[in-house]
Amino acid sequence: MFTLTVVIMAFNEELNLESVVSEVDKILDGIHYPAEITIINDGSTDNTGRISDELTSNNDRIHVIHHSTNQGLGGVYRSGFYSTKGDFLTFYPHYILYSI
Repeated sequence: MFTLTVVIMAFNEELNLESVVSEVDKILDGIHYPAEITIINDGSTDNTGRISDELTSNNDRIHVIHHSTNQGLGGVYRSGFYSTKGDFLTFYPHYILYSI
């Protein structure tokens, strides 16, 4: 069966990350399709990293990658492509679907 990876790009998103991940997780529950969420903390200087780690401890579907420095959009895309386990990949907030 095919699987889907949703990569959530996060740079200094401590105020939004938990609600965004929760919303994406609920949507994935509703489609009844094997899926995972990968948060890429792109060198955040706020509490985004800590919040990301907390989210992974409560949900096996969620994974996190931490960049030690901000690598920008290109770095996030590279990490997303290299780390995905799904057959299909999409990046949030960019609504582009890729077939791997």
